[in-house]
Amino acid sequence: MSITSSSCHLFEKWAKGGPSELVYFCFPRCDGDCQHCWSHNVYLGRKVPADWHEDFWKNVDSSRLSSIKLSGGETFLYKELPHLIEIIRQNVGNEVPIKLLTSGRPFVSLLSGEDGIEETLSAMKSMGLQWDNLEIHLSADEHHANSWKRVSSIKYSEDLTHLLPNDLLVNAVRNFLGASSRLKFTHPTYDGKLKIHTAHNRLSWHRNALYHWIDDSIWKEAVDSTEGLIDSGRASQNGIGEKYLHSGTSQSIFIIPGTSFSLNSTSPQSERYVSCDGRQTVYLNPSKNKGSGSCVLGWWNLINRHFCGGPVSEALRIIGKT
Repeated sequence: MSITSSSCHLFEKWAKGGPSELVYFCFPRCDGDCQHCWSHNVYLGRKVPADWHEDFWKNVDSSRLSSIKLSGGETFLYKELPHLIEIIRQNVGNEVPIKLLTSGRPFVSLLSGEDGIEETLSAMKSMGLQWDNLEIHLSADEHHANSWKRVSSIKYSEDLTHLLPNDLLVNAVRNFLGASSRLKFTHPTYDGKLKIHTAHNRLSWHRNALYHWIDDSIWKEAVDSTEGLIDSGRASQNGIGEKYLHSGTSQSIFIIPGTSFSLNSTSPQSERYVSCDGRQTVYLNPSKNKGSGSCVLGWWNLINRHFCGGPVSEALRIIGKT
């Protein structure tokens, strides 16, 4: 029996459809332990050398992309992030927006007032990023608050222990938005946004309890929210499969470097995927050497561990150069 994704209609449908969102797992690990994180126990590949990224991006057709999201893991723990962005820009140009998903912990200050904004802005400027048509999406929901408490005890010699986790989260958001606003003066096509993923009926709580100080116009423009996609509590607590998501229409393609699908499990990190029609079981394994990399079509398939995917060449059927 060979591995095939032909039973999944999405490949043919999306190949004939409009541009797709590409989510690229550039760094597999995170230094957080957020209580809602769907990826806490999910294998997201391993680091690959720069020539792997170059081989992939030189085959991508920019006209087939609506946006590029660099994710993980924690994106900003990837030390080669500026070089990766350079590789992407060299191959797809500057027209497609790049969105960096982050907890903010590696660079956002927790200090109050002007000191916090300036410390954050200085850290952002020192990253060496190409800021044109770039967005940073900061996770700003209540689940990330406790992680900021841990950061405060590690990064600061001054006493921040009197601040509650939600207070530290608010400090981080104030500093990030303030620094982003100033960065836009010199890089007008950069933008900083807040990513709030929360349970049903909790988005209004965030707005009223944590972020009442944000103007309505800024809230509407800056907040990328999802309410109820994954309920509160650790999504992977009892296994991803028990948090079943129904299929959607968003054309999201997930690229997982350093992995490969096969008929057998080859590692303790291997994950079981079942085809959308339930007829085939395959495993996502760490790849040997650099490997071909893998792709999964659709957020719901990634969460439900449906095998609607394959090697990266399958993704290039949709977003690749003809």
